[in-house]
Amino acid sequence: TVFAAVNENDETVAIKMVCITNLKQDFMDLLSREVEFCTENMKQLLQCENIIKYEDVFLFNDKGVKIVCFVMELCDHDLNDHPIQDEQELKGILKQLSNAINVLHQNNILHRDIKPDNIMFTKNNVVKLIDFGLCKKIKNLKTLTIVGSPKYMDKRLIMAKGQLAYGAECDVYSLGVVILEVIQLNNIPIEKVQQIQNIALSFCHDNVEERAKLTDLLKILE
Repeated sequence: TVFAAVNENDETVAIKMVCITNLKQDFMDLLSREVEFCTENMKQLLQCENIIKYEDVFLFNDKGVKIVCFVMELCDHDLNDHPIQDEQELKGILKQLSNAINVLHQNNILHRDIKPDNIMFTKNNVVKLIDFGLCKKIKNLKTLTIVGSPKYMDKRLIMAKGQLAYGAECDVYSLGVVILEVIQLNNIPIEKVQQIQNIALSFCHDNVEERAKLTDLLKILE
């Protein structure tokens, strides 16, 4: 459950409440990972305006019912409910989203669930990457654990069934799927975004060695 509230500075924030009483272990693991992300990584990521800001996380006990509360920036809607008018707006959105993903990778963090539901907008249309329940911080940016939303997951990883080490390319692949989907759903003329589409297709190439890098996209968005 997420609702709006006013903090001690009279600022409107969002509070996500998760009841952990009798919560299944799988969901508890996701929650623990998000709590860990909030407490350990937020300070170093505060400078990136395109990553959702967590103000606080605390445990609330209501007559024996335990609830974890996340206090964060208030967003207005997600990418599913954000019609894109033209190629310039698309470029602006992708620049912000790519910036958020790039900052995570620079800090050795994989998001592992890049999808429209987790790409939010403020009322001022600032992009915010949210939901770090599946994220993972690893020193060499390589892991075997397969998680994420199947529609946006790297198909190599699904087929490998946990036997293939992967890293930042998993987020870049998901970004490629999101870009291609957005171009199609918003009927943006291909000739206007051909370069972006080509890079998105490259992000999803079967051979990871032939895929474009996130920096390649950032270069054409400058």
